[in-house]
Amino acid sequence: MTDSRAAVRRDAHIASWSNRVLFAAVVGILFLTLYPFQFSLVRHGLPFQLNGWGKGSGAVDVFLNVLLFIPYGFGLAESLRERGRSRAAVLGIALLAGALFSYTVELLQFFIPVRDSGWGDVVTNSTGSVLGSLIYEFGGATILSFASRVESAFVTWLNWRRIIVGLLVYVGVWLAVSIHFQREVRIIDWAPHSMLLIGSSAAEEPDSAWNGRVFEVEFWNRVLPETVAKAITAGGPPTGPPPLASYNLSGSSPFQDRSRVLPGLGWVRDPSASAPPVAETSWLMSRAPVSFLVNQVARTNRFSLHVLCQAGPGVARNRRIVVIAEPSGLANLVLEQKGTHLGFWFRTPLSLKRPRLAWDVPSVFSTDQVQNLLISYDGSRLALYVDGGEEGRPYELGPGAGLASLVHGLKSGELDGYHDIFYAIVFFPPGCLLALGWKKLASKAGLRLALMLLGVLVLPSLFEVCLAFAGGASVWPGNIVLSMLLVLAGVLWVNADRRWPAS
Repeated sequence: MTDSRAAVRRDAHIASWSNRVLFAAVVGILFLTLYPFQFSLVRHGLPFQLNGWGKGSGAVDVFLNVLLFIPYGFGLAESLRERGRSRAAVLGIALLAGALFSYTVELLQFFIPVRDSGWGDVVTNSTGSVLGSLIYEFGGATILSFASRVESAFVTWLNWRRIIVGLLVYVGVWLAVSIHFQREVRIIDWAPHSMLLIGSSAAEEPDSAWNGRVFEVEFWNRVLPETVAKAITAGGPPTGPPPLASYNLSGSSPFQDRSRVLPGLGWVRDPSASAPPVAETSWLMSRAPVSFLVNQVARTNRFSLHVLCQAGPGVARNRRIVVIAEPSGLANLVLEQKGTHLGFWFRTPLSLKRPRLAWDVPSVFSTDQVQNLLISYDGSRLALYVDGGEEGRPYELGPGAGLASLVHGLKSGELDGYHDIFYAIVFFPPGCLLALGWKKLASKAGLRLALMLLGVLVLPSLFEVCLAFAGGASVWPGNIVLSMLLVLAGVLWVNADRRWPAS
Protein backbone atom coordinates (compact mmCIF):
# COMPACT_ATOMS: atom_id res chain seq x y z
CA MET A 1 0.00 0.00 0.00
CA THR A 2 1.41 3.38 -1.02
CA ASP A 3 1.99 5.80 1.83
CA SER A 4 -0.73 8.44 1.55
CA ARG A 5 1.48 11.12 3.07
CA ALA A 6 4.22 10.53 0.56
CA ALA A 7 1.72 10.68 -2.29
CA VAL A 8 0.45 14.03 -1.08
CA ARG A 9 3.92 15.50 -0.84
CA ARG A 10 4.83 14.43 -4.38
CA ASP A 11 1.90 16.38 -5.87
CA ALA A 12 2.57 20.11 -5.78
CA HIS A 13 -1.11 20.85 -6.33
CA ILE A 14 -2.09 19.39 -2.96
CA ALA A 15 -2.23 21.84 -0.07
CA SER A 16 -2.78 20.96 3.56
CA TRP A 17 -6.41 20.90 4.65
CA SER A 18 -5.97 19.33 8.07
CA ASN A 19 -6.72 22.42 10.18
CA ARG A 20 -9.69 23.39 8.05
CA VAL A 21 -11.21 19.93 8.24
CA LEU A 22 -10.55 19.63 11.98
CA PHE A 23 -11.96 23.06 12.81
CA ALA A 24 -15.10 22.44 10.77
CA ALA A 25 -15.52 18.99 12.29
CA VAL A 26 -15.09 20.13 15.89
CA VAL A 27 -17.44 23.11 15.52
CA GLY A 28 -20.05 20.93 13.80
CA ILE A 29 -19.83 18.22 16.46
CA LEU A 30 -20.11 20.66 19.36
CA PHE A 31 -23.06 22.51 17.83
CA LEU A 32 -25.00 19.41 16.83
CA THR A 33 -24.44 17.55 20.08
CA LEU A 34 -24.53 20.28 22.75
CA TYR A 35 -27.23 22.58 21.41
CA PRO A 36 -29.19 24.27 23.06
CA PHE A 37 -26.22 24.76 25.45
CA GLN A 38 -28.47 24.87 28.54
CA PHE A 39 -26.68 23.06 31.35
CA SER A 40 -28.16 22.01 34.68
CA LEU A 41 -26.29 20.50 37.61
CA VAL A 42 -29.52 18.98 38.97
CA ARG A 43 -29.36 15.50 37.42
CA HIS A 44 -29.82 12.00 38.80
CA GLY A 45 -27.07 9.40 38.83
CA LEU A 46 -23.32 9.57 38.51
CA PRO A 47 -22.28 11.72 35.53
CA PHE A 48 -19.11 9.74 34.75
CA GLN A 49 -21.25 6.67 34.19
CA LEU A 50 -23.37 8.64 31.70
CA ASN A 51 -26.85 7.13 31.29
CA GLY A 52 -25.68 3.58 30.74
CA TRP A 53 -26.22 2.67 27.11
CA GLY A 54 -28.76 5.46 26.70
CA LYS A 55 -31.96 5.13 24.77
CA GLY A 56 -32.33 2.54 22.05
CA SER A 57 -30.83 3.70 18.76
CA GLY A 58 -32.06 2.67 15.35
CA ALA A 59 -29.99 2.11 12.25
CA VAL A 60 -30.40 5.74 11.18
CA ASP A 61 -29.12 7.04 14.55
CA VAL A 62 -26.11 4.74 14.40
CA PHE A 63 -25.33 5.84 10.84
CA LEU A 64 -25.56 9.54 11.76
CA ASN A 65 -23.37 9.07 14.86
CA VAL A 66 -20.71 7.38 12.75
CA LEU A 67 -20.99 9.97 9.98
CA LEU A 68 -20.63 12.85 12.44
CA PHE A 69 -17.09 11.85 13.44
CA ILE A 70 -15.74 10.85 10.01
CA PRO A 71 -14.48 14.39 9.16
CA TYR A 72 -12.85 14.57 12.59
CA GLY A 73 -10.95 11.33 11.99
CA PHE A 74 -10.01 12.43 8.47
CA GLY A 75 -8.59 15.79 9.56
CA LEU A 76 -6.80 14.24 12.53
CA ALA A 77 -5.21 11.59 10.33
CA GLU A 78 -3.97 14.17 7.83
CA SER A 79 -2.50 16.31 10.60
CA LEU A 80 -0.71 13.33 12.17
CA ARG A 81 0.61 11.96 8.87
CA GLU A 82 1.98 15.39 7.97
CA ARG A 83 3.97 15.16 11.18
CA GLY A 84 5.46 11.82 10.19
CA ARG A 85 3.36 9.47 12.34
CA SER A 86 3.01 5.88 11.14
CA ARG A 87 -0.23 4.39 9.90
CA ALA A 88 -0.56 2.22 12.99
CA ALA A 89 0.00 5.20 15.31
CA VAL A 90 -2.52 7.29 13.37
CA LEU A 91 -5.14 4.55 13.60
CA GLY A 92 -4.61 4.15 17.35
CA ILE A 93 -4.65 7.88 18.03
CA ALA A 94 -7.81 8.30 15.93
CA LEU A 95 -9.54 5.64 18.01
CA LEU A 96 -8.36 7.08 21.34
CA ALA A 97 -8.97 10.73 20.41
CA GLY A 98 -12.40 9.93 18.98
CA ALA A 99 -13.37 8.02 22.13
CA LEU A 100 -12.13 10.77 24.48
CA PHE A 101 -13.78 13.54 22.45
CA SER A 102 -17.04 11.62 22.24
CA TYR A 103 -16.97 10.78 25.96
CA THR A 104 -16.40 14.46 26.79
CA VAL A 105 -19.39 15.41 24.64
CA GLU A 106 -21.57 12.72 26.25
CA LEU A 107 -20.46 13.84 29.71
CA LEU A 108 -21.52 17.40 28.90
CA GLN A 109 -24.80 16.10 27.45
CA PHE A 110 -25.51 14.47 30.82
CA PHE A 111 -25.98 18.00 32.22
CA ILE A 112 -28.28 19.15 29.38
CA PRO A 113 -31.85 18.13 30.36
CA VAL A 114 -33.09 17.80 26.77
CA ARG A 115 -30.15 15.59 25.75
CA ASP A 116 -29.63 11.88 26.35
CA SER A 117 -26.07 10.64 26.83
CA GLY A 118 -24.93 7.04 26.63
CA TRP A 119 -22.02 4.71 25.97
CA GLY A 120 -23.52 3.59 22.69
CA ASP A 121 -22.80 7.01 21.19
CA VAL A 122 -19.19 6.80 22.35
CA VAL A 123 -18.79 3.52 20.48
CA THR A 124 -20.40 4.76 17.26
CA ASN A 125 -18.57 8.10 17.34
CA SER A 126 -15.23 6.36 17.88
CA THR A 127 -16.01 4.09 14.95
CA GLY A 128 -16.61 7.18 12.82
CA SER A 129 -13.27 8.65 13.84
CA VAL A 130 -11.44 5.43 12.89
CA LEU A 131 -13.36 5.23 9.61
CA GLY A 132 -12.38 8.82 8.82
CA SER A 133 -8.69 8.01 9.34
CA LEU A 134 -9.01 4.98 7.05
CA ILE A 135 -10.66 7.10 4.37
CA TYR A 136 -7.69 9.43 4.55
CA GLU A 137 -5.22 6.56 4.22
CA PHE A 138 -6.93 4.99 1.21
CA GLY A 139 -8.36 8.05 -0.53
CA GLY A 140 -6.90 11.12 1.12
CA ALA A 141 -4.52 11.97 -1.71
CA THR A 142 -7.32 11.83 -4.28
CA ILE A 143 -9.79 13.83 -2.21
CA LEU A 144 -7.29 16.52 -1.22
CA SER A 145 -5.84 16.75 -4.71
CA PHE A 146 -9.30 17.39 -6.16
CA ALA A 147 -10.14 19.99 -3.49
CA SER A 148 -6.79 21.78 -3.95
CA ARG A 149 -7.10 21.87 -7.73
CA VAL A 150 -10.62 23.27 -7.54
CA GLU A 151 -9.50 25.95 -5.09
CA SER A 152 -6.45 26.82 -7.19
CA ALA A 153 -8.52 27.09 -10.37
CA PHE A 154 -11.06 29.28 -8.59
CA VAL A 155 -8.36 31.63 -7.29
CA THR A 156 -6.87 31.87 -10.79
CA TRP A 157 -10.28 32.79 -12.22
CA LEU A 158 -10.91 35.47 -9.59
CA ASN A 159 -10.29 39.17 -10.06
CA TRP A 160 -11.52 42.12 -8.06
CA ARG A 161 -14.56 42.68 -10.28
CA ARG A 162 -15.66 39.05 -9.96
CA ILE A 163 -15.14 39.16 -6.22
CA ILE A 164 -17.39 42.21 -5.87
CA VAL A 165 -20.05 40.77 -8.18
CA GLY A 166 -19.88 37.45 -6.36
CA LEU A 167 -20.33 39.08 -2.97
CA LEU A 168 -23.22 41.27 -4.12
CA VAL A 169 -25.04 38.51 -5.99
CA TYR A 170 -24.66 35.91 -3.23
CA VAL A 171 -25.75 38.19 -0.40
CA GLY A 172 -28.43 39.78 -2.61
CA VAL A 173 -30.02 36.42 -3.43
CA TRP A 174 -30.10 35.49 0.25
CA LEU A 175 -31.56 38.90 1.08
CA ALA A 176 -34.45 38.24 -1.31
CA VAL A 177 -34.96 34.81 0.26
CA SER A 178 -34.75 36.34 3.75
CA ILE A 179 -37.36 39.00 2.97
CA HIS A 180 -39.74 36.31 1.79
CA PHE A 181 -39.29 34.29 4.98
CA GLN A 182 -39.37 37.40 7.18
CA ARG A 183 -42.81 38.21 5.81
CA GLU A 184 -43.92 34.77 7.00
CA VAL A 185 -43.67 36.06 10.58
CA ARG A 186 -45.54 39.32 10.03
CA ILE A 187 -48.70 39.95 11.99
CA ILE A 188 -51.21 39.74 9.16
CA ASP A 189 -54.69 38.30 8.74
CA TRP A 190 -55.57 38.76 12.39
CA ALA A 191 -59.34 38.39 12.75
CA PRO A 192 -60.58 42.00 13.18
CA HIS A 193 -63.81 41.02 14.97
CA SER A 194 -61.96 39.33 17.82
CA MET A 195 -62.89 39.68 21.45
CA LEU A 196 -60.53 40.22 24.37
CA LEU A 197 -60.92 37.54 27.05
CA ILE A 198 -59.28 37.14 30.42
CA GLY A 199 -59.57 33.73 32.00
CA SER A 200 -60.96 31.49 29.23
CA SER A 201 -61.60 31.13 25.49
CA ALA A 202 -64.17 32.47 23.09
CA ALA A 203 -65.47 28.92 22.61
CA GLU A 204 -66.38 28.71 26.32
CA GLU A 205 -64.07 25.82 27.11
CA PRO A 206 -64.18 25.22 30.90
CA ASP A 207 -61.04 23.08 30.83
CA SER A 208 -59.01 26.04 29.60
CA ALA A 209 -60.31 28.53 32.20
CA TRP A 210 -57.67 29.96 34.50
CA ASN A 211 -57.73 29.58 38.26
CA GLY A 212 -55.77 32.70 39.13
CA ARG A 213 -56.33 36.44 39.39
CA VAL A 214 -55.52 39.25 36.95
CA PHE A 215 -55.16 42.77 38.33
CA GLU A 216 -54.01 44.78 35.34
CA VAL A 217 -53.68 44.36 31.56
CA GLU A 218 -52.00 46.83 29.18
CA PHE A 219 -51.34 46.79 25.42
CA TRP A 220 -48.96 48.71 23.19
CA ASN A 221 -48.70 48.56 19.40
CA ARG A 222 -44.93 48.93 19.65
CA VAL A 223 -41.94 47.17 21.13
CA LEU A 224 -40.84 48.53 24.49
CA PRO A 225 -37.13 49.13 25.15
CA GLU A 226 -35.50 46.73 27.56
CA THR A 227 -34.97 49.39 30.22
CA VAL A 228 -38.64 50.43 30.08
CA ALA A 229 -39.88 46.84 30.16
CA LYS A 230 -37.73 46.04 33.18
CA ALA A 231 -38.88 49.18 34.98
CA ILE A 232 -42.55 48.36 34.37
CA THR A 233 -42.25 44.76 35.59
CA ALA A 234 -40.22 45.87 38.61
CA GLY A 235 -43.24 47.88 39.74
CA GLY A 236 -41.59 51.26 39.34
CA PRO A 237 -43.28 54.50 38.29
CA PRO A 238 -44.65 54.66 34.72
CA THR A 239 -41.95 55.30 32.13
CA GLY A 240 -41.78 55.20 28.37
CA PRO A 241 -44.70 55.58 25.94
CA PRO A 242 -48.24 55.38 27.32
CA PRO A 243 -50.12 52.15 26.56
CA LEU A 244 -52.56 51.97 23.67
CA ALA A 245 -55.11 50.37 25.99
CA SER A 246 -55.10 49.72 29.72
CA TYR A 247 -57.46 47.92 32.10
CA ASN A 248 -57.41 48.05 35.90
CA LEU A 249 -59.45 45.06 37.08
CA SER A 250 -60.17 46.22 40.60
CA GLY A 251 -63.64 47.27 41.68
CA SER A 252 -66.80 46.18 39.91
CA SER A 253 -67.55 45.48 36.29
CA PRO A 254 -67.71 46.65 33.61
CA PHE A 255 -63.99 47.45 33.61
CA GLN A 256 -63.27 50.34 31.29
CA ASP A 257 -60.20 50.90 29.18
CA ARG A 258 -58.51 53.92 30.72
CA SER A 259 -57.52 55.11 27.22
CA ARG A 260 -61.16 54.83 26.05
CA VAL A 261 -60.19 53.18 22.74
CA LEU A 262 -61.34 49.63 23.55
CA PRO A 263 -64.68 48.41 24.83
CA GLY A 264 -65.22 47.59 28.49
CA LEU A 265 -64.82 44.12 29.98
CA GLY A 266 -67.71 42.32 31.64
CA TRP A 267 -68.21 39.04 33.44
CA VAL A 268 -69.39 35.96 31.59
CA ARG A 269 -71.42 33.17 33.27
CA ASP A 270 -71.56 34.60 36.79
CA PRO A 271 -72.88 38.21 36.86
CA SER A 272 -72.37 38.43 40.62
CA ALA A 273 -68.63 37.85 40.41
CA SER A 274 -66.70 40.65 42.11
CA ALA A 275 -63.15 39.43 41.69
CA PRO A 276 -60.88 38.69 38.74
CA PRO A 277 -61.46 35.37 36.89
CA VAL A 278 -61.94 32.13 38.78
CA ALA A 279 -61.70 28.80 36.93
CA GLU A 280 -64.93 27.24 35.67
CA THR A 281 -67.17 29.91 37.24
CA SER A 282 -66.55 33.17 35.38
CA TRP A 283 -64.26 35.07 33.09
CA LEU A 284 -64.05 38.51 31.55
CA MET A 285 -64.85 39.32 27.93
CA SER A 286 -64.97 42.58 26.00
CA ARG A 287 -68.46 43.94 25.34
CA ALA A 288 -67.57 44.35 21.65
CA PRO A 289 -64.73 43.35 19.28
CA VAL A 290 -61.33 44.92 19.95
CA SER A 291 -60.90 45.76 16.26
CA PHE A 292 -58.95 48.94 16.96
CA LEU A 293 -56.27 47.03 18.88
CA VAL A 294 -56.06 44.29 16.24
CA ASN A 295 -55.69 46.81 13.40
CA GLN A 296 -53.07 48.86 15.22
CA VAL A 297 -50.94 45.81 16.02
CA ALA A 298 -51.20 44.55 12.44
CA ARG A 299 -50.25 48.01 11.12
CA THR A 300 -47.03 48.26 13.13
CA ASN A 301 -46.18 44.53 13.21
CA ARG A 302 -45.21 45.04 16.83
CA PHE A 303 -46.85 44.70 20.21
CA SER A 304 -46.23 44.64 23.94
CA LEU A 305 -48.50 43.01 26.52
CA HIS A 306 -48.23 43.74 30.25
CA VAL A 307 -50.10 41.56 32.77
CA LEU A 308 -50.06 41.85 36.55
CA CYS A 309 -51.42 38.57 37.87
CA GLN A 310 -51.42 35.97 40.61
CA ALA A 311 -51.24 32.31 39.58
CA GLY A 312 -53.47 29.72 41.17
CA PRO A 313 -52.54 26.10 41.91
CA GLY A 314 -50.39 24.53 39.20
CA VAL A 315 -52.17 22.40 36.62
CA ALA A 316 -51.03 20.01 33.91
CA ARG A 317 -53.37 21.39 31.26
CA ASN A 318 -52.86 24.75 29.54
CA ARG A 319 -54.93 27.42 31.29
CA ARG A 320 -55.53 30.59 29.30
CA ILE A 321 -54.86 33.91 31.00
CA VAL A 322 -55.27 36.46 28.18
CA VAL A 323 -56.77 35.66 24.78
CA ILE A 324 -57.62 37.71 21.70
CA ALA A 325 -59.91 35.52 19.59
CA GLU A 326 -63.07 35.43 17.53
CA PRO A 327 -66.25 34.02 19.13
CA SER A 328 -65.76 30.99 16.87
CA GLY A 329 -62.51 30.26 18.71
CA LEU A 330 -60.06 31.43 16.00
CA ALA A 331 -57.24 32.91 18.11
CA ASN A 332 -54.91 35.76 17.34
CA LEU A 333 -52.97 35.74 20.62
CA VAL A 334 -52.89 33.43 23.63
CA LEU A 335 -51.06 33.84 26.94
CA GLU A 336 -51.43 30.77 29.17
CA GLN A 337 -50.13 28.89 32.18
CA LYS A 338 -49.20 25.21 32.34
CA GLY A 339 -48.00 24.38 35.82
CA THR A 340 -45.04 26.67 36.41
CA HIS A 341 -44.51 27.20 32.67
CA LEU A 342 -45.63 30.24 30.70
CA GLY A 343 -46.92 29.63 27.19
CA PHE A 344 -47.38 32.25 24.51
CA TRP A 345 -48.62 31.97 20.92
CA PHE A 346 -49.66 34.52 18.33
CA ARG A 347 -50.81 34.11 14.77
CA THR A 348 -48.53 34.60 11.78
CA PRO A 349 -48.46 32.76 8.45
CA LEU A 350 -45.63 30.63 9.88
CA SER A 351 -47.26 29.78 13.22
CA LEU A 352 -50.83 29.37 11.95
CA LYS A 353 -50.44 25.66 11.18
CA ARG A 354 -47.62 25.02 13.66
CA PRO A 355 -48.93 24.96 17.24
CA ARG A 356 -45.50 23.70 18.37
CA LEU A 357 -44.22 27.22 17.74
CA ALA A 358 -45.87 28.28 20.99
CA TRP A 359 -43.21 29.82 23.23
CA ASP A 360 -42.74 27.71 26.36
CA VAL A 361 -40.81 29.39 29.19
CA PRO A 362 -40.24 27.21 32.27
CA SER A 363 -40.23 28.24 35.93
CA VAL A 364 -42.21 31.48 35.57
CA PHE A 365 -45.29 30.96 37.74
CA SER A 366 -45.44 30.30 41.47
CA THR A 367 -48.71 29.48 43.22
CA ASP A 368 -50.35 32.46 44.97
CA GLN A 369 -47.46 34.77 44.08
CA VAL A 370 -48.20 38.10 42.38
CA GLN A 371 -46.08 38.42 39.25
CA ASN A 372 -45.43 41.23 36.82
CA LEU A 373 -45.18 39.97 33.21
CA LEU A 374 -44.45 41.81 29.99
CA ILE A 375 -44.06 40.28 26.52
CA SER A 376 -42.71 42.44 23.70
CA TYR A 377 -42.39 41.62 19.96
CA ASP A 378 -40.33 43.72 17.55
CA GLY A 379 -41.31 42.03 14.29
CA SER A 380 -39.00 39.04 14.60
CA ARG A 381 -37.94 38.61 18.22
CA LEU A 382 -40.00 38.00 21.35
CA ALA A 383 -38.78 39.08 24.76
CA LEU A 384 -40.26 38.18 28.16
CA TYR A 385 -39.70 40.24 31.30
CA VAL A 386 -40.73 38.98 34.73
CA ASP A 387 -40.49 41.04 37.93
CA GLY A 388 -37.78 43.32 36.58
CA GLY A 389 -35.64 40.76 34.73
CA GLU A 390 -35.58 39.17 31.28
CA GLU A 391 -36.51 35.48 31.18
CA GLY A 392 -36.46 32.63 28.69
CA ARG A 393 -34.33 31.59 25.76
CA PRO A 394 -34.20 33.79 22.66
CA TYR A 395 -37.33 33.40 20.55
CA GLU A 396 -36.36 34.31 16.99
CA LEU A 397 -39.11 34.22 14.39
CA GLY A 398 -36.86 35.35 11.57
CA PRO A 399 -35.86 33.98 8.17
CA GLY A 400 -34.01 31.08 9.80
CA ALA A 401 -37.28 29.66 11.08
CA GLY A 402 -38.89 30.09 7.67
CA LEU A 403 -36.06 28.28 5.92
CA ALA A 404 -36.00 25.51 8.51
CA SER A 405 -39.74 24.96 8.04
CA LEU A 406 -39.03 23.71 4.51
CA VAL A 407 -36.71 20.93 5.64
CA HIS A 408 -37.36 20.39 9.33
CA GLY A 409 -40.27 20.21 11.77
CA LEU A 410 -40.09 23.47 13.70
CA LYS A 411 -39.66 23.45 17.47
CA SER A 412 -39.83 26.62 19.55
CA GLY A 413 -36.85 25.51 21.63
CA GLU A 414 -34.64 25.40 18.52
CA LEU A 415 -35.51 28.78 17.00
CA ASP A 416 -32.25 30.46 17.98
CA GLY A 417 -30.39 27.51 16.44
CA TYR A 418 -32.21 27.99 13.13
CA HIS A 419 -31.31 31.68 13.34
CA ASP A 420 -27.59 31.02 13.85
CA ILE A 421 -27.42 28.39 11.10
CA PHE A 422 -29.18 30.69 8.65
CA TYR A 423 -26.76 33.55 9.24
CA ALA A 424 -23.82 31.13 8.94
CA ILE A 425 -25.12 30.02 5.52
CA VAL A 426 -25.43 33.64 4.41
CA PHE A 427 -22.16 35.13 5.70
CA PHE A 428 -19.59 32.36 6.14
CA PRO A 429 -19.13 31.76 2.35
CA PRO A 430 -18.50 35.49 1.64
CA GLY A 431 -15.69 35.30 4.21
CA CYS A 432 -14.19 32.37 2.31
CA LEU A 433 -14.45 34.32 -0.95
CA LEU A 434 -12.73 37.32 0.64
CA ALA A 435 -9.90 35.10 1.88
CA LEU A 436 -9.34 33.62 -1.58
CA GLY A 437 -9.48 37.09 -3.13
CA TRP A 438 -6.95 38.29 -0.58
CA LYS A 439 -4.50 35.75 -1.93
CA LYS A 440 -5.12 36.83 -5.53
CA LEU A 441 -4.78 40.57 -4.87
CA ALA A 442 -1.50 40.35 -2.98
CA SER A 443 -0.05 43.39 -4.80
CA LYS A 444 -3.13 45.62 -4.48
CA ALA A 445 -3.35 46.76 -0.89
CA GLY A 446 -6.06 49.35 -1.56
CA LEU A 447 -8.37 46.86 -3.23
CA ARG A 448 -7.77 44.39 -0.42
CA LEU A 449 -8.84 46.94 2.17
CA ALA A 450 -11.89 48.02 0.14
CA LEU A 451 -13.04 44.42 -0.32
CA MET A 452 -12.64 43.64 3.36
CA LEU A 453 -14.66 46.72 4.33
CA LEU A 454 -17.34 45.73 1.82
CA GLY A 455 -17.57 42.14 3.03
CA VAL A 456 -17.07 42.59 6.77
CA LEU A 457 -18.80 45.91 7.46
CA VAL A 458 -20.98 47.16 4.59
CA LEU A 459 -22.81 44.00 3.49
CA PRO A 460 -23.78 42.77 6.99
CA SER A 461 -25.11 46.22 7.90
CA LEU A 462 -27.03 46.67 4.63
CA PHE A 463 -28.43 43.15 4.88
CA GLU A 464 -29.89 43.74 8.34
CA VAL A 465 -31.26 47.21 7.53
CA CYS A 466 -32.90 46.08 4.27
CA LEU A 467 -34.31 42.95 5.90
CA ALA A 468 -35.78 44.94 8.77
CA PHE A 469 -37.27 47.56 6.45
CA ALA A 470 -38.79 45.11 3.97
CA GLY A 471 -39.90 42.56 6.57
CA GLY A 472 -41.40 44.97 9.07
CA ALA A 473 -38.96 44.11 11.87
CA SER A 474 -36.58 46.13 14.02
CA VAL A 475 -32.89 46.45 13.19
CA TRP A 476 -31.12 44.16 15.61
CA PRO A 477 -27.46 45.18 16.21
CA GLY A 478 -26.66 41.70 17.49
CA ASN A 479 -27.42 40.27 14.04
CA ILE A 480 -24.98 42.71 12.43
CA VAL A 481 -22.25 41.72 14.87
CA LEU A 482 -22.97 38.01 14.32
CA SER A 483 -22.78 38.49 10.54
CA MET A 484 -19.44 40.29 10.81
CA LEU A 485 -18.01 37.56 13.01
CA LEU A 486 -19.15 34.87 10.56
CA VAL A 487 -17.48 36.68 7.66
CA LEU A 488 -14.26 36.87 9.67
CA ALA A 489 -14.65 33.20 10.58
CA GLY A 490 -14.75 32.36 6.88
CA VAL A 491 -11.59 34.39 6.28
CA LEU A 492 -9.76 32.69 9.13
CA TRP A 493 -10.98 29.23 8.13
CA VAL A 494 -9.58 29.46 4.59
CA ASN A 495 -6.23 30.57 6.04
CA ALA A 496 -6.19 27.98 8.83
CA ASP A 497 -3.55 25.85 7.05
CA ARG A 498 -1.50 28.72 5.70
CA ARG A 499 2.19 28.59 6.65
CA TRP A 500 2.96 32.14 7.71
CA PRO A 501 6.55 33.29 7.17
CA ALA A 502 8.66 33.72 10.26
CA SER A 503 9.17 37.31 11.34
